[in-house]
Amino acid sequence: GNGQVYAFNASTGSSLWTKATGKSESYSTCAIANGSVFVSGSTNPRNGGGGVVVKMAATDGAIGWTYNIAAPAGCWGTPAVSGNQVYFGYGSTVVCLNASDKTTVWSYTGPAGTSSYGIGSSPSIAAGKLYIGGSEAKLYCFGQGIPNKPPAAVTLEAPVNINETAMTLNWSKSPDADFARYELHMS
Repeated sequence: GNGQVYAFNASTGSSLWTKATGKSESYSTCAIANGSVFVSGSTNPRNGGGGVVVKMAATDGAIGWTYNIAAPAGCWGTPAVSGNQVYFGYGSTVVCLNASDKTTVWSYTGPAGTSSYGIGSSPSIAAGKLYIGGSEAKLYCFGQGIPNKPPAAVTLEAPVNINETAMTLNWSKSPDADFARYELHMS
């Protein structure tokens, strides 16, 4: 709760290093992956808000990068790491960053809730999907790919086997990894 990250020797319990997140509060645990520690920190909205997600070296706590979150939102959950991507939520936004350089891979902004804390849960990754609880008791699930990116265009061929009650339509396959199905709607 004091905005500090503590590293201990697992065998002896002796302190290895302590680093500040840059915010007064940190209620999340750390995500550890690829020699790095990822942790969030926030300031209570009653005290101005704002938050950070910080990448630190697991060996000595050296700060690799800091992702700043503008007030009043804060990041209250533990980031999730998969491969070279870091996932977390704040306010009504879910973010995926490149773990190496902090560039945004994608972000999704859902409907704003009434809670000043916003997304307070930690994301989980299972079976190639990202799950995170949002404000207002919503659960979000993201598949592979970039949310809100329109699917790649498919090419519709001319109809064949046309008769009074039916016709056959053929189209190209979508190259998108998260493309699940085609739907036709008649109006």
